[in-house]
Amino acid sequence: MDLHVKDLKQAHEQAMRLGARLLQAGDLESDEGHQAYADPAGHPFCIGWGQLLADERRQRLCETVAFSPHERTTLPRTATSLRAW
Repeated sequence: MDLHVKDLKQAHEQAMRLGARLLQAGDLESDEGHQAYADPAGHPFCIGWGQLLADERRQRLCETVAFSPHERTTLPRTATSLRAW
């Protein structure tokens, strides 16, 4: 799952307080980027920051999410909402 935030420092601190483990640090000096984490159970997620490109926003608005091996459904998502991993 990917989370997009305005304040990376605050999101990082909150994730760490909740038991996340930093797997891959991003370039904090960059205007946009992401850092990879694992939750306490080991599930990966990313926290990203910066402006999404228009093409990425369109792609994230309607992503295909698999609910079963035989069924696929498209769900509307906002560019700043959670995105299926």
